[in-house]
Amino acid sequence: KKNAGHRTYGNSLEWLEESGLIIRCNNLHEPVMPLSERRILDFFKIYMADTGILMRLMKDVDPVTFVLRDPFTNYGAVMENAVAMALSIKGYAVSFYSKRDSTLEVDFVIGMAGKVVFIEVKSGRNKRSKSLNTLMNQYARDRIGLKVMESNVELDDNGVLHLPLYAPCFFDDN
Repeated sequence: KKNAGHRTYGNSLEWLEESGLIIRCNNLHEPVMPLSERRILDFFKIYMADTGILMRLMKDVDPVTFVLRDPFTNYGAVMENAVAMALSIKGYAVSFYSKRDSTLEVDFVIGMAGKVVFIEVKSGRNKRSKSLNTLMNQYARDRIGLKVMESNVELDDNGVLHLPLYAPCFFDDN
């Protein structure tokens, strides 16, 4: 349902979350610490806690296209889900930041070592991250910008650290 959130589906979502089937990713009022106090309960995304189950539920997609990296297949949802799963397993409470009436959105915001970490997941041909760069400039103190994608480790001119897709599996346990 459109505009149905926590009030409508709260109990069901809590049950799915507590059973370990989903990961709830709330939007933030503002991406500053402490993040837990900035969550908007009625504005969230849901990820599968197991990307393998997500792939199985995607009946119209052949998993071979992902393995062989078919250039016409959109990996975004699967890669974003895999990163959410890895962050959750490592103990991070995942959130995202999206500004209302704007296209500004970053996939994940987590707290790490007292700093706000903006994480953008890129899997397609478009590797630009305008929102990530904007947030890096707006919140210049105590923040880290990460772009997780098929790449080598590098630091770009905007101070964003590029990491390979598997990197979140090796973040320190929170």
